[in-house]
Amino acid sequence: MRRSFAIISVLVVLILGLILGAIGLSKKEVGEVSWGILVPGYMFFAMTAAGAALVTLAPSLFGYEGSSGELKSLRKLALWFAAGTLIPSWFLILLDLSRPAKFVDIFIGFNPSSRIAWMAALYSMTFVVLIIELLYAIIKEERTAEGLTGKSAWVITLTLIGTVVELMLISNLSQVFGVIQTFPAWHGAYLVPIFIVTSFMLGASGMGIFVVLSMKNREKETKFAASYYGKMIISSSLVLALLLFWAMLSAYFDPEAWASFSQMLKGSYSAMFWCAAVLGFLISPTVAGIAVRRKNTTAIVASSIISLLFGFTILYLIVVVPQTVYFDVLAGVVNERVYSIGAGELLIAVGGLLIWLSLISLGYLLLPLLPEERAKKLLIFK
Repeated sequence: MRRSFAIISVLVVLILGLILGAIGLSKKEVGEVSWGILVPGYMFFAMTAAGAALVTLAPSLFGYEGSSGELKSLRKLALWFAAGTLIPSWFLILLDLSRPAKFVDIFIGFNPSSRIAWMAALYSMTFVVLIIELLYAIIKEERTAEGLTGKSAWVITLTLIGTVVELMLISNLSQVFGVIQTFPAWHGAYLVPIFIVTSFMLGASGMGIFVVLSMKNREKETKFAASYYGKMIISSSLVLALLLFWAMLSAYFDPEAWASFSQMLKGSYSAMFWCAAVLGFLISPTVAGIAVRRKNTTAIVASSIISLLFGFTILYLIVVVPQTVYFDVLAGVVNERVYSIGAGELLIAVGGLLIWLSLISLGYLLLPLLPEERAKKLLIFK
């Protein structure tokens, strides 16, 4: 009875998210800044999804699954978390378009030289691979429980394919911006490592919360998650700090690029940037250090929440700020555009967040994601 009530409640939240998205679409406005909050929004979901799969599944390719196979126990959780997180990314992408129904044209008239066309293709490929991996993991575990052994080579092959596609997704997403010369702050190869490291941080943060909440009665896995994902958050935060410093140092010698970065450091967006920097580079790693040292689940949840907020803020600044400033070469001055989040954008973003939370919860309620759970209905449902 309690499970049925939980499923109904989650479905209500899911429907509410869809309704908010529909209302937001009807209220969207066109402003001076073309790529507003919805762009870093769907980037956040896509990078969190890819990062969760990479930090949890890719280590098995090198023979590491935890001291007692803990990462193997987290495999199905990570696969569903990643797949479920990609769906709201699609939701935001579609509603960010002026004509969502025409989205299929990007596949019909696929342009191999377009980064955006490849973005759509890689989103789709990543989702399909994640679902195949999840179905295989569920069915293979059921067959193993019945005494039928499966071929581990298939697991390795699927994990390898997934790892390659996920890295391609993040790299291509970064170069959607990196190849654009109109905004010098975006132009360059440094966005690739910045996006990959940010993805690791977001994925580890998302999984840190999901594992602790879904495995609250399994002390071995939750303590491992506190230590493992805490280390990931600390290391990725330190590397991201170095990469952002390097990007800003490089931009300092390019007046047009520096016009954007100076807005973050000492201009209109400086308060947002420095608050995020303190949270992401000081507070979150410190709390994560407590989680690692004491294997404390409360600390890893707190650090993960901070890192998720920090990661989104960094993506928002990287995407939005370069569009708000432009360098007038003849006059030698920097002009600034004003961007404010519209009501329609806000409703769509909140709708996407509700869809994300409801989908992750729904998967946990319906699918056998924990190690001891087995599929009992229609091969994949518990």
